[in-house]
Amino acid sequence: MDFLDEDFIRHPYPAFRRLRDEEPIFWHDSLGCWVVSRFDECAHVLGNTEDFSSDYRKAGIETPPADVTVQSVDAPEHTDVRRSLHRGLQRAADLEDLERRLERETAVRLAGCRGEGVFDFVSHVAVPVSVSAACALLGADHSRDPELYACAEAVARSMSGQLRPESVAAGVSAREQLSRMIADGALRSERNGLLGELGSFESDAGAYGLLVNSVRVMFLAAINSNQRACCNAVDTLLDNPEAADRVTKAEGADLDRAIHELLRFDPPVQAHEKVCLGAAELCGQKIRPGERVTVLIGSANRDERRFTDPDTLDFDRSDNVHLAFGWGPHTCLGLAMARVQLRAVLRSCFGPGAPGLAKGGAAVREINPALRGFAALPLRCR
Repeated sequence: MDFLDEDFIRHPYPAFRRLRDEEPIFWHDSLGCWVVSRFDECAHVLGNTEDFSSDYRKAGIETPPADVTVQSVDAPEHTDVRRSLHRGLQRAADLEDLERRLERETAVRLAGCRGEGVFDFVSHVAVPVSVSAACALLGADHSRDPELYACAEAVARSMSGQLRPESVAAGVSAREQLSRMIADGALRSERNGLLGELGSFESDAGAYGLLVNSVRVMFLAAINSNQRACCNAVDTLLDNPEAADRVTKAEGADLDRAIHELLRFDPPVQAHEKVCLGAAELCGQKIRPGERVTVLIGSANRDERRFTDPDTLDFDRSDNVHLAFGWGPHTCLGLAMARVQLRAVLRSCFGPGAPGLAKGGAAVREINPALRGFAALPLRCR
């Protein structure tokens, strides 16, 4: 299976269905890991930290210091750093104010595109709004936006490093650069934000290094995952006019329910990898200690064993527990922020007074099987 094939990148879901039906777990030579595609097994791997770990050091695999983050450690380290980050987010983030500001910024950017004919939604709206949201959350200096986004893109490309080895070095360098900028205060603006919360940990070198790397991860996720989530949602709604009309009228819980269904239907994060610590078994296949397992989140979210009519966008879907934000102890810390940004962007694009968007040409998917998004999404205002 070629995860870099352009046809697969454009529409992976038919291939995922075949995998779930015919080969729900298989060994991928290029990736050097087991690949799992059904919902129950994916949720089990993500949630069972005793058998499947995020911390490769436990399996004797060397891990660069910059890669030790809230995503790559398990309890008790993970519990402590997650608690610290959660407290910092609660003190630093006014999500209601952030949502209002992001909605205004999105509306202003769309208004600026009205006279341009066809414009690229990725570069004109989704990316700058996502960078603004990430900077607001962290209290980062907006003057560094181009540099920050360049780092974010380098890291995003490196997430498929086993398939594209040439991307790895740039990703490592970008991670190290961002961690240095966070640690030395180079990103900090006058607004406090999450960066301002790091000062209380400077006396504890071990905790401080882990927190710095973890803040970097959250910052990158706020840019990389959220801009792709916005683009995927807008693209899906433009292909489904009845659903777009529902979003136009939706508020509160109805809008949140629509957002969850959009994330289930076409999630930005398509895969996640863990390492097996002990003897384990998935779909009848024995997994040996030290072997890596990749779960296909995009496939799990379309599993007909878990969801009724999963290839249909259904805003009335009940019990919509999906894996777009992960599962178990490592569930995404930025879940609330992602919903805030999606609400702001969708109201500006489809709500009352929205400019009326339409497809403006052939969209181009980025060749990245780990993060699903667009290299270009040409739209026009009607």
